[in-house]
Amino acid sequence: MTYYDLEEARARYAEEAKASVVDDRITAIRNYILNTSHNERGMTEMFEWIKRVKNEQDPVRQSTWSALSQIKPKLLEMEHFPHIQELIDFTVEARDNSGNYNITYFLT
Repeated sequence: MTYYDLEEARARYAEEAKASVVDDRITAIRNYILNTSHNERGMTEMFEWIKRVKNEQDPVRQSTWSALSQIKPKLLEMEHFPHIQELIDFTVEARDNSGNYNITYFLT
């Protein structure tokens, strides 16, 4: 994976996340999360940005949780936990929820 400056990554992956092909959206969202973690800043904005997965297909949400599980723990602050709770809520409540998530891994 190539890491970009945070602003460049945000612009690049926001556009790619609009793709009609699910695999392209998965890659864009995953790369944005990993890029943000690599840059060690912009976590609040990243959590706001990934709320887009609320209306996504199950594979996109699964990949999002997988990427979130790779965030450096030192980057998480108390202000991020309401965002995480919101992600958990709409993941669990999704009609197409397969139950194959790394939520538990992420929270441990």
